[in-house]
Amino acid sequence: MALYRLSDVKPGYPIGQFKVVKVYPEGRGGMARVIRSVPKREKGSEVALKISRVGGPNQQFFFAAIQKEIEILQKLDHRGVVKLERVSGGKNPYKERAIEIEGSPWFFGMECLRGGSLEGYIRTLGSLKLVEAAAICHRVGITLAYIHQQGFAHNDVKPDNILFRSPLKVGQGYDPVLIDFGVAAKLIKQQLDGSVVYMAPERLQESRDPSPPELVQRYDPAKADVWSMGILLYRLI
Repeated sequence: MALYRLSDVKPGYPIGQFKVVKVYPEGRGGMARVIRSVPKREKGSEVALKISRVGGPNQQFFFAAIQKEIEILQKLDHRGVVKLERVSGGKNPYKERAIEIEGSPWFFGMECLRGGSLEGYIRTLGSLKLVEAAAICHRVGITLAYIHQQGFAHNDVKPDNILFRSPLKVGQGYDPVLIDFGVAAKLIKQQLDGSVVYMAPERLQESRDPSPPELVQRYDPAKADVWSMGILLYRLI
């Protein structure tokens, strides 16, 4: 099969050791695309592949973001954090280059989360009951506390980045999973990527401050995640 563009990927197309099953409409972020796949040569569970975008002046930034996300996820082991899946037999089995796609972008594999996104539930059902919203935020908060204890901040907590392993059902427990660690960072590193609506005001101020970096008052990334949690709860109710 000839090389194809990432924007043209369709079910049945090959990517490394996998073949495409479904292209997620919601999995078309600014830095990468997410697709559902299965192993080509043997029966196995479906794997969600996250593929870096290629082309344009930001290509190296996109590649670096994918590499960083893989490194961070390899250091996190918590039920509330999406789990990596092996995609190659190389030195690092969790990453590979898609030589079938123009530009040979990097990609990695994650568990398939079939329960949909929190954003999808909000758009379909509208506001949640306070007890439901509190339960979901409580679980996400526990996950964030773990991430902070490991020395990282997520930097982009929002409904789009909270998925579920199974569909939400009345009366059952909630099992939210944080995804998209492409703009996550070490707590000692200042970073201004992320979604503006859920961003803490001190992060926004720093992005607009014309002062030299050494004179800018640094924000606490962990506290900025907590701010985003507050906006999330407000959005849910």
